[in-house]
Amino acid sequence: LGSGGFSPHYAVDIINVGNIDFISYAGEIIREGMPSGDVTASYEGVVKEITHDEERYGWTIELEHALTKEVKTRFPDAQSWTTFYAHLHEEPLVLPNDWVNKAEPIGLIGNSGKSTGPHLHFELRIYRPGGMYWAPNGERYDKINPFPPDNKK
Repeated sequence: LGSGGFSPHYAVDIINVGNIDFISYAGEIIREGMPSGDVTASYEGVVKEITHDEERYGWTIELEHALTKEVKTRFPDAQSWTTFYAHLHEEPLVLPNDWVNKAEPIGLIGNSGKSTGPHLHFELRIYRPGGMYWAPNGERYDKINPFPPDNKK
């Protein structure tokens, strides 16, 4: 949907356009009490972490997935990879260490944290030595574009 409000980021911001009642003259999305929508797991895995931080991402959930041949081919030094879901409406529907199936509901799209309106902030993270970002536990990772361009001709 966008570039993260006022600063670009390696993620995709997703809104549920199917439940918008109307858009005001000021550009505000009006849902008239309708929920923003479900957040579902994009791939099967284990709940690695659930956090709440009103200064940045609000309610979040991070799912860790099995290292696949495709991930190891593209990122040979990958130790693990995760999907990260942020700005959830409330505490996620799952708990740390729960197994989650692909397309299983894990929370609701929300507006928690530093957010410009109800949306899902979705990231892919590759945990590897020398990654650009640091997790609170000291692990390093890179964020990658969840929708890379199709270079096939």
